[in-house]
Amino acid sequence: MSHKPNGTNEKIPALQSRRHSMNPLPNKGKQGLVTRREMTLPPIQPGHMAASGGRRTSTYGHNMGRRGSRMPKKQEPKVEEPKPYAPSLIGILASKRFAKRIGAKFAQRRAERAAALAARKKEPTYRLEPKENFDFKATKEVVDAILQERLATYKYTPKLAVIMSRVLTEEVRNEVKKLGFDRYKIIVHVTIGENKAQDMRITSRCVWDPSVDTFVTSNFQNSEVFCTTTVYAVYFS
Repeated sequence: MSHKPNGTNEKIPALQSRRHSMNPLPNKGKQGLVTRREMTLPPIQPGHMAASGGRRTSTYGHNMGRRGSRMPKKQEPKVEEPKPYAPSLIGILASKRFAKRIGAKFAQRRAERAAALAARKKEPTYRLEPKENFDFKATKEVVDAILQERLATYKYTPKLAVIMSRVLTEEVRNEVKKLGFDRYKIIVHVTIGENKAQDMRITSRCVWDPSVDTFVTSNFQNSEVFCTTTVYAVYFS
């Protein structure tokens, strides 16, 4: 490469090293020549080539032989399509057996309810008096025994009192029905409270036939609670 500045015969020797253009715009040099700003790299030494693995590097440590990143690309996970569900023969047979069991249970419950309703429904006898009158003494003994058993060690709490009243109501009604009073409707009312030496009066008013309808009242009291249980027996013809 040669250049003749200002018409002289002087020749500029060609550069032996690699050029890096830092500014593509032309600049005027000290001697008035139009040159480009360039950076000259030092000559390559054999030891330097061996240390860098055969690649030429600049004095600033930049790798001149690298042309791109060698980072491995991330492979996207493969999404498998769901396989169509195919029911097995064992599963079909098991579901059929389960359905039969559930159906048999529901049928049995319906039959029990129908039998209970049929037993409750009684034809009118058109009799104004029962065959056997309500036994006041036997009923009171049953109620007293239940209250003594349930409330002897009971300590009053507002939340448990609600549950205990329901338990006593169900138990007293069931035990009185076992005495076998025919065509009598049994109604039980239970009142539970904390015993603080207070005064309390419990009253009731009913419209009935005093010759056949009656009631039984049982009271229980200890240092913790008091309980009043009333059993109403109403005859229906």
